Amino acid sequence: MKGTSAIAADRNGAVWMGFSASSMSNKLYRVTNGKFDTYTFPNRINWTLAYRAVDGTFWFGGSGGLLHLVHGKLPPVAPVRFPRFRTRAGERT
Repeated sequence: MKGTSAIAADRNGAVWMGFSASSMSNKLYRVTNGKFDTYTFPNRINWTLAYRAVDGTFWFGGSGGLLHLVHGKLPPVAPVRFPRFRTRAGERT
């Protein structure tokens, strides 16, 4: 698959994935035990960041904005354009 991606695992072993490929850039996927749940957004996000915070919440972002997953809700925090950025596996901030 072409394009960048953002991937992070939660405490229960589910994996969250977002891609910047144009046909998938407005979707966020959660994979649990081989089952895919899809979250669709009205605008393209072009996912480049997925980060699990110490408190167990997730931050997702890309050129379409920044979102914060808390208690199963994923509201936009900053729906603005950001430069492309990403973290590497195991990197601490």
